Amino acid sequence: NWPTIAEEFVQSLGLTFNPYVTQIEPHDYMASLFHAVIQFNNILTDFDRDVWAYISLGYFKQITKAGEIGSSTMPHKVNPIDFENSEGNLGKANAGLSYLSMKLPISRWQ
Repeated sequence: NWPTIAEEFVQSLGLTFNPYVTQIEPHDYMASLFHAVIQFNNILTDFDRDVWAYISLGYFKQITKAGEIGSSTMPHKVNPIDFENSEGNLGKANAGLSYLSMKLPISRWQ
């Protein structure tokens, strides 16, 4: 019974036996993990936008740094640049994670 022998051998090495693979290990678990991270990043993006709006509406006050120039059209204004950068970085991360979550489960000639 070669399937049982193969399973026992793989498990004796301390590995998890997966009977339904070809030559490569499946990456489905990574795709699921990346989708979960994307969902978490979306929550953070929503938070960034909310805080940015609260600062813009004056509910929150952003501390100005000495010598820092604000908007190019309104030098006295302080842009919430950290939240804008966070939003952009999260979007970039989501693009990469989305690509990987679609690409990794697919293999050629397997």
